[in-house]
Order: sequence, then structure tokens, then C-alpha cells
Amino acid sequence: MSVFSYRSSPLPSIFITTEDTPNPNAMVFKPQGESLLPSKDMPGQQFSRALDASSSPLARRLFQIDHVSSVFIAFDSFTINISHDSPDEIWEDVKSHVFSAVTEFFLQGDPAIQPMLDSSQSSNLLDDDDDEIIAAIKETIEIFVRPIVHADGGDVRFLRFDDDSGVVYVELVGSCDGCPSAGTTVKYGIENAIKHYVPEVLKVVSIDSETTQKSQEVFDEFEKSLSSSSS
Repeated sequence: MSVFSYRSSPLPSIFITTEDTPNPNAMVFKPQGESLLPSKDMPGQQFSRALDASSSPLARRLFQIDHVSSVFIAFDSFTINISHDSPDEIWEDVKSHVFSAVTEFFLQGDPAIQPMLDSSQSSNLLDDDDDEIIAAIKETIEIFVRPIVHADGGDVRFLRFDDDSGVVYVELVGSCDGCPSAGTTVKYGIENAIKHYVPEVLKVVSIDSETTQKSQEVFDEFEKSLSSSSS
């Protein structure tokens, strides 16, 4: 773990600590004393490209830094993924730009996330329409899985459950997105936990964030076409 302090006189210092993750292309940044989300209950926000970051002034600023490929914002930390074949060679340079950008950002007083919650970010929350199996899956993820994944700067989101095959589909975000050990995390961590508490589940499959984004775009276009044809 490393610590960085930035002072812009006469404004106060901002202290930022960093933590490595199992993913060499991801790093956790913790601005001390700063809350990045309106509440601890709000799910973490994943931004896989700058175009998706309209609700986050902080993420938009971070995407201006070279090599930043995705940003995950949690309550008291944010995780940056970089795109580079040799991440160890450029992390120090990236961190320097992140420290400077984030410090100036907070000193300006802007919110990290606009006060709104997109439905795609709340997939783990219980819904009145959830049946007993889906509710049990979501509760297992929330209570037993997310705290462990959070410790490494990542998060897991429930996508759907297929009754016929017994397969749960999830999305790994933050440091878990693109992590070489993500398959092990899904198989021996997430899958084992969910199967233990929800015997109806036979398998857990992870869908990467890029695939999820493309699927959402296709669904949105389909809804638009239906609206146009009915009008």
C-alpha cells in the first residue's frame, strides 16, 4: 500500500492510499475522508468507457488519463483498470496523474457521482417480483460474496437465473473485470457459496462487462423499434 499527499495552498491536503489487486491491470485508490457515493447502501458504479460516464464527473475526469480503460466507484474507494501489455512499467506514471487529477477534483467540491441510481447498477437489490430462488441468490451474493470481492477492489452483480439449466449469470466489475484469476473466483468462490446456500443453482457463469454493455445496447434498440412501430 502506498500513500500520497497533495497540498494546494491555502487549501487542505488530500490523502490517497493505493492497494494492489490480484489483477495486475487494476489498482484501488482510497481518498481518505472522502465518500464517493451518497450512501453505503448504494451499489458500486462501473464505467467501461467514457461515453457511459455521464453520471460521474469523477469517472469522466479519470478517463482523460492515458491508458485508463475502466473505472469502478465504490463508497470509499475507486478502482482503475488500465490497458497495457506491461502494466508494471506504467503504473507509477498513471498513479501520478490520478493523484493529481483526483486531488484537484475533490478540492473543487464536485460530486463523484450525480445523485441518481441507474437500474443497471442495482441488480443485486431485492425486487417485489423476485421468486424465492432469485431472492436467495441475491441475498447470498450480498451477504457472503460481495464483501470478499470488495476487499480486492471489485464487485459482482446478479444478471439472471435460468430455471431450466440451473445457471446463474453474473457480471464481475472493478478489479475483477479482466482479471486473470476471475475464473477461479467464479468457480471456487462465487459458485461454491451460491450452490451451498441455494441448492437449485448448479453453475455460475460470468459475463464480461463489454458483453453486458453490448447486450444492453441491443435491448435498448429493440425497445426503441417496438415503440416506433406502435406509435
